[in-house]
Amino acid sequence: MTIGVVTGALILAGCGGSDEPGEQENAVVAANLLEEVNEAIASLVAAGHSTDDLTVLRAEAVTWSDGSLGCPKPGRVYTQALVEGYRIIVDTPDGEKAFHAATGEPPALCTTPKPPAS
Repeated sequence: MTIGVVTGALILAGCGGSDEPGEQENAVVAANLLEEVNEAIASLVAAGHSTDDLTVLRAEAVTWSDGSLGCPKPGRVYTQALVEGYRIIVDTPDGEKAFHAATGEPPALCTTPKPPAS
């Protein structure tokens, strides 16, 4: 299981021991991202996967190009504003699973993921 390595790296990414505003912001992003990763993993475990079979390939803060969060559904209309959020990609025995989220929202499984704006 590679989850511990990724989550440990996320925690360390937010720790610098400085009072710089940018570093404090990075610590908040790292903590939020860790929570998002844990929620994505919990969702996969609830669907019957074992944590031993899951590998977090990517976990990052991103800016989505619109309110679809990179997961548009046909026939729906989305806000055209940039949306701050997260992207998590987990390798499972069934293939890669993408989870997308807006900041402060739980991650959702995205079956047709699109790349973020940044």
